[in-house]
Amino acid sequence: MFKRWGRSGGRLADPTTVGHGGHGAMRAQDRQLLVYLAKNCLMGIVGGWLLLGFLISSNVANLGHLLFGNGIEVTALILVGAGFAVTFGSAAMGTAIFLLPRD
Repeated sequence: MFKRWGRSGGRLADPTTVGHGGHGAMRAQDRQLLVYLAKNCLMGIVGGWLLLGFLISSNVANLGHLLFGNGIEVTALILVGAGFAVTFGSAAMGTAIFLLPRD
């Protein structure tokens, strides 16, 4: 995992430690929230890629021909896939945050 500088005289503090209360300590509740957001992000990315696959295979708006008929298929597919991943992953994470119960 990543290491952060804590307030321990320049020594590296492990942010995954629970209950030590230092600057670099990560609470169990924060870790659960990060896992929750990561799961939702992955679900959004998979959903976006499934939608992209459907759009390409059904050739909606001539998208399949545009992507695979230009000679740089791999580059075009990577760029479109990354765009869909960022868009749908962040939308899923935003939705997950808004649906959290209030304290």
